[in-house]
Amino acid sequence: MTAKLNIDTIRQRAAAFAKKFEGVTSEKKHDQNFMRGFCHVFGILETRIDWQYDVKNKNKKSNWIDGLLRGNLLFEIKSAGKNMDEAYDQASGYISLMADKDLPDYVLISDFVHLHLYNRKTGAPRIEMTLADFPQKIEPFLFLANYENIIIEQQEKINKIAAEKMADLHDAIKATGYDGKDLETYLVRLLFCLFAEDTGLFNENNLFLDYLINHTQVDGSNLHGELMSLFDTLNKPIEKCSGQVF
Repeated sequence: MTAKLNIDTIRQRAAAFAKKFEGVTSEKKHDQNFMRGFCHVFGILETRIDWQYDVKNKNKKSNWIDGLLRGNLLFEIKSAGKNMDEAYDQASGYISLMADKDLPDYVLISDFVHLHLYNRKTGAPRIEMTLADFPQKIEPFLFLANYENIIIEQQEKINKIAAEKMADLHDAIKATGYDGKDLETYLVRLLFCLFAEDTGLFNENNLFLDYLINHTQVDGSNLHGELMSLFDTLNKPIEKCSGQVF
């Protein structure tokens, strides 16, 4: 892969690609050019593509995958009007015959009009779009430009920093004489509130933070008491809670 492209460049390339293959219908005449053009959008060299990748069934009969980025993406291209679901079943059959080291994380099915992307890692519902919409909806494909790895690396760094902060908080509270199971339970409950805030479980942005701002003193003198009151409320069955938790 070449140097990582910025998203604006990818989107511009995607627009040119969609325009170039507008109205194309024939797999036999255009499938390899289509795959070359698609890979170019994301800066992938065509030398990385295995054309007509051969997988053999138990009878040693060859089956030909249209194109493969080993360990990454399998292409199955059909002429316009062909059944896309049957094409995916065909691709799945090929995958069952592949060596583990070459198994793709993603499958792309296209009939030159539609794009169906399958994520084999997560099993999430397939992503569908038309070729015309591709330039505006490139986000699911950005793993091909290595953006997925960057996001993972950033998340790992954030997780490390968060873990270090929790460890510092643990040591600071322990130094006050609060120890053992009570301390561990306290931190788990605090971590739950932070997680619920971040993922929207509290149904409102910054609800936990707003609670702390509105119910505690600037010097933190009543912080512990307010947190314990909140934890006690959250630990009750909802039918035993009077009014809102926050």
